[in-house]
Amino acid sequence: MVAYRLIGYIFSFLILVPPLIFFTNLTQNPYSIQAVMLNIGILLIWGIWIVESLIKKRVILVKTYMDVPFCLFFLICILSFIWSLFTHWQMKDAICNFGLKNIFFLLNNFLVFYGTIYFLGEREKVRKISYLFFLLTFFVCGYGILQYLGLEEIWKHNLNPFGNRCMSTFGNPNFLATFLVLMLPLIFGFFIKEKNFLKKVFFLFLFLLAFIILLFTFCRSSWLGFFTAFICVLGLWGIIDKGIILRNKRWLVIFFVFILLSILLFSGNSVTKKGKNIIQQGYGAFTVKKTNQSIYQRLLIWKTAVAIVKDYPLLGCGWGCFELFYPFYQGQFLNEEQFVSFRTHANNVHNEILEVLTQTGFIGLAIFCYLLISLGRYCCHLIKKLTDIKVKEEEKILIPCFIGAIAGVFTDNMFNVSFHFSIPAFFFWVSLGFLISMGNKVEGKECRVLIDWRKPENGFLKKLLPFFFSIIFLILIGKGIYGQIKNFTAETYFWKGHKLSRNSNFYNEAILNYKKAYKLNPFYVRNNYQLGNLLAKMGDIKGSLRAYENALRAHPGYDEIYFNLGVQYSKIRQWDKAIENYLQALKMNPFNVFIHINLGRVYMEKEMLKEGLILYNRALKLDSNNKDIYNNLGYIYTKMKNWKKARECYIKALQIDPDFYEARENLFSLQKTLENTGFNKEFQSP
Repeated sequence: MVAYRLIGYIFSFLILVPPLIFFTNLTQNPYSIQAVMLNIGILLIWGIWIVESLIKKRVILVKTYMDVPFCLFFLICILSFIWSLFTHWQMKDAICNFGLKNIFFLLNNFLVFYGTIYFLGEREKVRKISYLFFLLTFFVCGYGILQYLGLEEIWKHNLNPFGNRCMSTFGNPNFLATFLVLMLPLIFGFFIKEKNFLKKVFFLFLFLLAFIILLFTFCRSSWLGFFTAFICVLGLWGIIDKGIILRNKRWLVIFFVFILLSILLFSGNSVTKKGKNIIQQGYGAFTVKKTNQSIYQRLLIWKTAVAIVKDYPLLGCGWGCFELFYPFYQGQFLNEEQFVSFRTHANNVHNEILEVLTQTGFIGLAIFCYLLISLGRYCCHLIKKLTDIKVKEEEKILIPCFIGAIAGVFTDNMFNVSFHFSIPAFFFWVSLGFLISMGNKVEGKECRVLIDWRKPENGFLKKLLPFFFSIIFLILIGKGIYGQIKNFTAETYFWKGHKLSRNSNFYNEAILNYKKAYKLNPFYVRNNYQLGNLLAKMGDIKGSLRAYENALRAHPGYDEIYFNLGVQYSKIRQWDKAIENYLQALKMNPFNVFIHINLGRVYMEKEMLKEGLILYNRALKLDSNNKDIYNNLGYIYTKMKNWKKARECYIKALQIDPDFYEARENLFSLQKTLENTGFNKEFQSP
């Protein structure tokens, strides 16, 4: 019992503490510590369970309706990862890094789900954990209100990259919004369930507080998820027992009046004299304008994802590998007018169906649909059971709330990515675990299977195997915990080095921190990239080349890295390697003028004048007011003896910048050449 009590404490800690803990100056992402704490906590919980099972020489397993769908989906994710690894062996390091990291994340989510059923499934524990949810919601939303009003004591020095959007302690407004989509139906359920007047008032207040913060996140997909959740909850109550609504109709009228007042009161920026208009933001979700960056970026990401699916229809590009493949496919669509200015580094697809399809193919999507259908059938089965008059009203009220919350989050993630980040994912899987465990109680099913190896009829091998597998699992859990600590430490060294690199007096100390981070995590692309930049700045070409190559091993999808490699190879006059890297950068980002300029210079060095001419004429379409392009074009035309064009280009460069010394010298040299060759002022032979 001591072990289970300890597990309960750890679970309570994970629910209440990590979402509130963040550091603004320790790592680049303030919420990194939250993910580490959650991952380590979940692994500790199951490690304690294994040790307890070893001591008692028995294992109690959890059996649920979703076991087969989850198992099949997990297996297809592993299969797609293995297929991608062997199909793209040249990217094996990056695929292993991203694929294994995402497989671990998925496994950890399943551990949260089964841990919730196993350790928190009792009715009384569900109630206690729900109150922890509410306490967390109060803290998070209270801080969010202060944040929106400008009373900011933690996110100082413009560390908040999301403008006036509320993100509270979550580090990202989308994560906060998804969390609230999960919490609001449950708060609403307790508001309806409670008979005590003061408790009803408290839950009404908490709901309004959370709802206002949801508005202030300006996350439109989560607003859609919220309305989906509430339509689902009210609809299910109407099916199960209309008395739930009728007995609370006065409170529901008050409730919806307050909701309407909240929307009207905070629909503009009159409260704080800053920020966006909520109604306009909502309307923007249904309009496609060139100024609507979020819409166009999603369209670009979706179109790119479809292109990946066309190349890998059966098993996708590999679970967790979308971010790796995306840059190689995005460039072809940047030529389209509507996407010209919306190039991005996409870590997820922003649509859960397309996410699965892109990374696991149509086979994975079929299994995912089977998973969703299985969950839907289970929910329908539960609804039928809940219509039984013998079922307690508490379960009739709360189970639809969990179903609504899950439906809301799925709707949200048809346009969002929060499902793939630790805090919102953790609360989603806890909620799903509560739904399944409460459903088992309604059905009167026992979901535990006992495996006891103390029985005398068990042979030596049967008694040895559980110990063997338990030790293996404990080793893997220990390795997972160590990996989490090591990678987080690497992040802290990277961020310290990045801050030091801003001051030339601390370059050497910055390099030392970057190298410490590399030693702990050699596949941390940002660390390797920034180390390469700093070494290049210090003139260490060999060191910078090594760092950039390490960055490409970690993530070969950054055109910036290829560009910088091209620059460094140009410095040591390795023109072929410079051209190779510039061309790869140009393929990924065809609208980068600097890539055109630098590659054109290499073409000039190699006397590849026709290639340079084509490249610079294309560059002029991107930036017709660039003095360097005109100057370099003038040089190419000079080498091709097209004196008239050369002179026009040099003059154009000087019109853009009259103090452009290089263009002035080139024009003067051209005039001398013309005089020496006997050409007249009209550039025709005498």
